[in-house]
Amino acid sequence: SLSYAATGLPTGLSLNAGTGAITGTPSATGTNSVVFRATDTGGLSASGTVGITINANQIPVSTTLVTATAVAGFPFSYTLPTGAFTDPNTGQVLNYVAISLPAGLSLNPATGAITGTPSATGTSSVTLTATDTGGLSASSVLGIVVTPNLAPTFSGSLVSATAIAGSPFSYVLPTGSFVDPNTGQILTYTIAGLPTGLTINPTTGGITGTASATGTNSLTLTATDAGGLSTTGLLGLSVVPNVAPVFSGSIASATGTVGSSFNYTIPTTAFTDANTGQILSYSATGLPAGLTLNATTGTITGTPSVSGTNSVTLTARDTGGLSTTGSFSVVI
Repeated sequence: SLSYAATGLPTGLSLNAGTGAITGTPSATGTNSVVFRATDTGGLSASGTVGITINANQIPVSTTLVTATAVAGFPFSYTLPTGAFTDPNTGQVLNYVAISLPAGLSLNPATGAITGTPSATGTSSVTLTATDTGGLSASSVLGIVVTPNLAPTFSGSLVSATAIAGSPFSYVLPTGSFVDPNTGQILTYTIAGLPTGLTINPTTGGITGTASATGTNSLTLTATDAGGLSTTGLLGLSVVPNVAPVFSGSIASATGTVGSSFNYTIPTTAFTDANTGQILSYSATGLPAGLTLNATTGTITGTPSVSGTNSVTLTARDTGGLSTTGSFSVVI
């Protein structure tokens, strides 16, 4: 095991003989040539020299801070901009204090961040001071304006929506329907009068689900800000009965050739649904061997393997589960 000794250490520093670590707080600037000596348990030793330069501690540097705005009764968070306070000495750690913070706010001494919920309106000139580990400091002034919390505003009207009983429904609250005058406020939504089977997303105000009963509903939407103030708006929602799709009555025959690629799409006019927004899915019986139907697009593809005339029965089913059928011929 080696033990260590040193000569020429700067004033205020000391050496750990067991580890060779030098620690302490130097008290004077200058460049020092320090001679290390390592001695083994048999008494033999070797020496080495290291230069240790002690620089003067320099005052931290501050910049002008941009005024921040908070809302009374609403959570506030301010992050000290990068470079707001810098220390010319590498490795220095800054500690922050603040004077004249608005009531309800506090400072993180390690980061300079200001958080909390201000309780009173007004303008405050907050003096932020950053002090380095050597005791030198710099200050800057941060203006914090605490404004009153204002209730959200409603646009005045919402376009009525229509749902279909037994079918999935989705309503997106239009942008700008509810606006909060206070920047940064987050609104949460509640609703009264919602038909059974539907729910509201409290974050977006969107309504989704499957209504189970028909009828006309007057819904009261309430938007509440983080400070507890709210406003309401009315939304008319009609739930209409689901109506089965309708077959046009005829579809022109399709023709293919044995061994050749076949591609046929059911005409968009072949099946219609009286309920706006219904999506139809398709199935078929009696398709020629080698052909398949895409249930979503209504496209029949494949390579037929047997010739002949085939009577194909198509079924169109809406999202509420009602369906109708129609037939057409596929000649291979």
